[in-house]
Amino acid sequence: MMWKKLLIGILVLTTIFINSPVSHGASNYAKRNVTTKVEDSSKYQIIKPEKDIFASPDRIVLVSGKAPDGTNVIIEAFGTTDMTRNNFSLTNLPNDKDYVRRLSETMKVNGSGLFSKELDLILGVNKIVVTFKNASDQVVAQKIIYVSDLNQANKSVKSIPDKKLSDIMAQK
Repeated sequence: MMWKKLLIGILVLTTIFINSPVSHGASNYAKRNVTTKVEDSSKYQIIKPEKDIFASPDRIVLVSGKAPDGTNVIIEAFGTTDMTRNNFSLTNLPNDKDYVRRLSETMKVNGSGLFSKELDLILGVNKIVVTFKNASDQVVAQKIIYVSDLNQANKSVKSIPDKKLSDIMAQK
């Protein structure tokens, strides 16, 4: 009986991750990607998070990177609550007007050239905008993070009745 629940749970989670919007989100993100006018943008880097657009069950994320000494780094966190019932996801990103700024913090990069900030995200689509500013350059980068609720998926798995797998598949 336990093996059936485990197998069904694995199938449900696999289905969720296979049909996840992560694989489809890159095309929407490319349309909104911010371009820079700096010739050597490699001196400004966001180390964490590594991906530009992704889904995660973690509500806390570390934003870290590197920049030349004395650079001002502005980290802004935006979130959206889906009051419009548009079902925002990585394949259906909100417009800029749908986001609400939740945090804006400016820090100066010291001699090590590194910076970091821990952010508390909301469930749903979050946008993190990092602006690097110094006397000669201004570079803007952004990350899109969809925070999902794994507790909801766990509840769905636990609510599966103790039936044969073939009976459950036949119902679909």
